[in-house]
Formats: sequence, structure tokens, C-alpha cells
Amino acid sequence: MVRIAVTGLGFMGKTHIGIYQQLESAEVVALCDDNADSLDIKSLDAGGNIKASGGEVDFSSVAKYSDFGQMLKAGGFDAVDLCIPTHKHAEYAVQALEAGYHVFCEKPLARSMEDASKITEAARRTGR
Repeated sequence: MVRIAVTGLGFMGKTHIGIYQQLESAEVVALCDDNADSLDIKSLDAGGNIKASGGEVDFSSVAKYSDFGQMLKAGGFDAVDLCIPTHKHAEYAVQALEAGYHVFCEKPLARSMEDASKITEAARRTGR
């Protein structure tokens, strides 16, 4: 079982959560969004270019954070799924990799070669 922390609870974050719920080998154990109001997820319904409708959900037993660094320190998961705006990918991916977690990153990986290199170098350096 892969324990996953999903960061970014907008359209794409809800889409990823819906997919994880369909996988027997994955469990969402932590949610993070810098907008604390987004942490009160009752439905996976979201707008966007993919039909994302999962009806009612209960995340009352899932750890919730509005601070990414605090979530990384608390741990309890194997991988971080970044569903945040692209300009934050490098910063958050490097932090998660250096904290010892695997990282799934919504596309695109980065907005520049420099940021993409930061992520890939951190992945090589940490073995994640």
C-alpha cells in the first residue's frame, strides 16, 4: 500500500484523489492546501477539462495541513503528489525529495529548464 499526501486541492488535486480512491494499492493519508478552507472536502466535484465527479467523500480521518513544511515534518506517507500551480513545483518537489519522500508531479514538471534541473538533481541526489 502506497500512502500518499496530496498537495493542492483544486480541480487537479480532486481528480488525482478520485483516481487514488479507485486503486487498491494507494491510500490518501494527508491533504495539504495553503487555503485552509479547501481542506474541508466533502465532494470531489470540480470544474475543468476532465469530468471529475466522485460524489460525497469522507476525509475526516485524513491528516490536513495548510503548511507544506509542517506536513513534511509530520510524515506518515510514502509519496507527495503535487497538484499545485506549476511555478511552485520546483520549490515543493525539492523540499519533499530532501525530506525523503517520493514525488508525483502534475504536468508540466516545471516552467523552465533551470527549475526542471533542480527537481531532477534533487531526485538523483536523494535516490527518490
